Amino acid sequence: INRYEVSRHFKRITGYNFKTYLILIRISIAKDLLVNTNLSISEITNKVGYSSESLFIRMFKKYENVTPTRYRLSYKYD
Repeated sequence: INRYEVSRHFKRITGYNFKTYLILIRISIAKDLLVNTNLSISEITNKVGYSSESLFIRMFKKYENVTPTRYRLSYKYD
């Protein structure tokens, strides 16, 4: 089995290509850390596997339509 077949089967099963699926997993973990810990955005960036804080913030905003800081603040007052 070659990597293209694996990629096709992965998308058929999950509905996402591998890169998008990985981003969604990372964001899901980050959301939990933002709400349930006092870790800084920088610490969360590293914990979820991003080497660049700006890239993490950009991806978070792209998929959640809000920055990580605003996401955290929205849960502090609920």
